[in-house]
Formats: sequence, C-alpha cells, structure tokens
Amino acid sequence: MKAKRKQLIVKSYNEQKETHEIKMPDGESIRLYIGRRYGENSREINPTVCEILSVGEGISTVEVGDYIIVHHNVLTNEGQIIKTNLAEQWTILAIHFDSTVYAKINKDTAEPIPLNGNCIGKRIKQEVKSTMHIPFETTLDTTFDIVSTPEDFTDVKPGDRVLCYKLSDYEMIYHFNNQEKKAIRIWKEDILGVFDKVC
Repeated sequence: MKAKRKQLIVKSYNEQKETHEIKMPDGESIRLYIGRRYGENSREINPTVCEILSVGEGISTVEVGDYIIVHHNVLTNEGQIIKTNLAEQWTILAIHFDSTVYAKINKDTAEPIPLNGNCIGKRIKQEVKSTMHIPFETTLDTTFDIVSTPEDFTDVKPGDRVLCYKLSDYEMIYHFNNQEKKAIRIWKEDILGVFDKVC
C-alpha cells in the first residue's frame, strides 16, 4: 500500500512500552517485561514510536525505514487502522504528517530530531531556599532552553532560551531499543519570545 498526499503508512508495536532493557554493572543486559496497561496516564501506556513503511507526496523530511515519535493518541485511532496482527502485537495504520508527528529518532543515539515546527527543549532547574533553610530544586514553568530544532526552522536555534505559555511543554515518553527515553517537546506556536541573553 502506498501513502497519498501528506500521509504516512506506519507500523507500530502495541506493547513497545512494556519491555525494558536494563544494563548491568558487568556489561550484560537483561530484558524485563513490565505490564503498563493500567498506568496512570496515556502518555505512559500508549505506543508513541512507529516505523515508516510508506511516505506520501510532498514529504521530504522523513523516509521509509525511519522511526518517528508521535502524540500518544495518534496510534490508538481505530479509524486509521489498516491491518492488525494480534499474535505478534503490531498494527499498520495511516497517519497524517502534521504537528502530531513530533520527531524522528536518530538510530545511533536514540535522540529525537524534531519535525513539523516542533522543538526539543530542556527544563531549567532552579534552587529554591525555604524558610527552614533546606534547599530544594524546582523547574521554571514557562522558560526553557532549546536543545534542537527542525532543519528548516529559523525562529529559534539550539542554545536559545525561550519564554512559552504555561503548561505548553509536552513530555514525550517513548521507547527505542527496549529503553525508555524522555524529551520535552515545545511547539513553535507556543513560543512567545526569545531572551536576548541566557543568564
């Protein structure tokens, strides 16, 4: 099957967040199966990584064989399912190539490469002293350091400190090679400004 227009045909493994690989001190690794169907939120349980099987016309930033990170509800839309294999726990479906496709995964480092106006940011830690003189650490709600941007992005660049709407950041929780990864996604429309100088 070939994808049309701004569509992708992708393959997702339904249980991708239930298998974890842990590296032991002696260099060996063990693989654990941890059921997460009853997790506290959909970001932790729903699959978010899929492999691209076909790319529609006009899409040049991804190709067949790439792995992408999508919003946690994209791969659960039953209306887009083409084929499901319950025995092997995979699903093939068609998805829109829009801002809900957050990033593709660098296969060597497992780090996200942002797509579609999404940026990868980092929370800024801040030490707070309480009246009891016990220091603790917190993060700023609206200010982030930009780690990476899409190739064609000109609004901000890696290293910039930006001001965003409160609660506009989205923590992506994804699995790649049986390891859990996290990254902060910031959409371009939620960036209100860039600080002149990082303090």
